[in-house]
Amino acid sequence: NQPLHYSGDKQVWDRKANRVELFGHAAVQQPGERLTADYIMIELNDRTLDAKGNCIYIASDSVIQGDEMHFNLETRTGTIVGGRVSTDRFSLAGERLNKLGEGRFQTHWGEYTTCRDCPNSWTIQAEDVDMEVEGYAYMSNVTAKIADTPAIWLPYLIVPMKSRRQSGLLFPQFGLDSNNGFRFVLP
Repeated sequence: NQPLHYSGDKQVWDRKANRVELFGHAAVQQPGERLTADYIMIELNDRTLDAKGNCIYIASDSVIQGDEMHFNLETRTGTIVGGRVSTDRFSLAGERLNKLGEGRFQTHWGEYTTCRDCPNSWTIQAEDVDMEVEGYAYMSNVTAKIADTPAIWLPYLIVPMKSRRQSGLLFPQFGLDSNNGFRFVLP
């Protein structure tokens, strides 16, 4: 039951339903998090919201962007349609991302990368992704892409999402330049 602040160019409050609709530059804010969109409808009784158009959710550890967002403000769970989750350690994009809890995401046909450069030098595309920060990402029907070109296919892949060091497979680096030609580095 954190305090909830909201604003928009136009606000419509339905007292009977205890519902607020925000139109144009809509924003909803709780301590440590903020959501902006073109349109937001908040159900005040059950503390849920539906946002549409240019949705951006900013929290202390992540930024989530999407075409639509549907969230429970108490549990911080919900669905992001046509979205991307970005943190300082990874980026996950998909047609429909499900936020299942603090740092836990699922998606169907998602793309994962740890690249911070733009455009991404590599991504992993998977049919199904179940990811938990400080845990593992379980992926099926996986295609590793290098510069948007499919390079390796795997039926199943488990990627550690832990910030602490541990043993495992490190992704190789590939490069091409005029001085050295093709370059392959295995960490």
